[in-house]
Amino acid sequence: MKSETTDAWKAFLNPDIVRTKLISAGLFLVAYEMLFDSIKRHPLSFFADRWTANGPEPSKSYAAKVLALDPKGKGDDLRGSIAWLKNAGAITSEDEYDIRKVTDARNEVAHELSAMVSGSKPPDFANHFSTLMALLHKIEKWWIVNVEMETDPD
Repeated sequence: MKSETTDAWKAFLNPDIVRTKLISAGLFLVAYEMLFDSIKRHPLSFFADRWTANGPEPSKSYAAKVLALDPKGKGDDLRGSIAWLKNAGAITSEDEYDIRKVTDARNEVAHELSAMVSGSKPPDFANHFSTLMALLHKIEKWWIVNVEMETDPD
């Protein structure tokens, strides 16, 4: 027990180990935000009919065709956008499951970062990073091929 505690403190006080853990956790969190921005931004922009300095404003069409799809009936933009992307064929039920798993990993990183850095809880988010990036790539590619190229006459 004493050896484990000593090893944990040595790792926690080693700047190279802490730096690596913080950088990898930071990269995961940034990639997560990019994925969720992609999920929410595309449908919002697609259905927007008014833009401000802060970006597109939700339209009545967006509320009816995206927010209304929230399975919990609360008009949540994330859940509605995921449902819209699924209905549009951009993602599958398996992708939807993977989004939930990635979200769980993100929440663990965000709420248990000090335990991960100290070594008392091994980080598990690295196992989800490739899934997260594959989802981001899939949604962005689908959007370009099926929306942007289809609606751009050039």
